[in-house]
Amino acid sequence: MTEQRFTAIVIKSQSRVVIALPFDADQEWGKKQRHHIIGSVNGHAIRGALGVQENQLCLILGDAWRRDTGVQPGDTVEVILSPEGPQAGQLPEDIEAALGQEPEARAFFESLATFYRGGYLRWIEGAKRPETRAARIAEMVGLLKAGLLVSSLAIMVQFEENYVKSYPCGAALLMELLCFKYSDINQKIVSYVSMKR
Repeated sequence: MTEQRFTAIVIKSQSRVVIALPFDADQEWGKKQRHHIIGSVNGHAIRGALGVQENQLCLILGDAWRRDTGVQPGDTVEVILSPEGPQAGQLPEDIEAALGQEPEARAFFESLATFYRGGYLRWIEGAKRPETRAARIAEMVGLLKAGLLVSSLAIMVQFEENYVKSYPCGAALLMELLCFKYSDINQKIVSYVSMKR
C-alpha cells in the first residue's frame, strides 16, 4: 500500500474543516467501504477514517486536533497518509484465500478500524490446532458477511462457553444485556445465533 504525500490548503466546507484528497483512495489503496488512515499533517500525527464532503473523500480535522496543533482553515500544509492496520495482501495466506472467496466479507473486513481487524486476526492466530484455526477463519467470514464485529463475537463465545451450555435461559439474558447497551447490533446477533443453532 502506497504512502501518499502532498501539499494542500486546509478549507472550511460547510461546518467542517477538511483537507480534500488530490488522489483516488479506492484506486491507490483498494476499494473499501471506509478508509482508515494514519499519517501526519505538518508533522502532527493524525489517524482516523476519511470522510466525504461535497461528494469528495477528505481528511476531516476535528476541533480538538486543530486546537492542539494550531492548523487552521487557509493554512497550506504538508500531508502524509497511508492506510492503517493490516491490509489485503499483508494477511496470512489462509485468511486471504477465505476472504478472496467472499467479496462481501472482504469489503466489510477492509472497512473496519484496525482495532477490529486486529481482533479478528489475534483470535485466529490464537488457535493452537490447524482445525481450530480453519474453523475460526470460517466463523470470521460468516460474522463478516453478517456485518458483526469481533467484540460481538467475543461476547457470544464467552457467554456460550460459560453459561448457555449450563443454563439454556442464558441466551435470553445475553440478549437483554445486548439490548441495553448494543441495541443497534442486537438484531444481527439474534439472526446470526439463530442461524448457527
